Amino acid sequence: LEDIGVVWDLESDRWDKNYQLLVEFKRQEGHCNAPQSHKKNDLGTWLFRQRVKKKNGTLDAAREKKLEDIGVAWDPGSERCSERWDKNYQLLVEFQRRNGHCDM
Repeated sequence: LEDIGVVWDLESDRWDKNYQLLVEFKRQEGHCNAPQSHKKNDLGTWLFRQRVKKKNGTLDAAREKKLEDIGVAWDPGSERCSERWDKNYQLLVEFQRRNGHCDM
């Protein structure tokens, strides 16, 4: 039956397909933060569900590792905030070098 395409574990099959979509998304976009509003497929919603499972402690450890290995951020909001802070700090350092002060 497998030879003609019968899938016995639909949940695992769907997970693997979504994981491959995420790998492709990262290849194209350079990150794994597919938004929930992602229109091409339900990748953003699927990723959100994986984050919820991780938070609740119900995400399979092997799946969690696979997601971490490709760079999934478990709390992308806090990561973006940190990245924004770092970028703004660098801008302030450059301003101070040019102007000799940090008075904005």
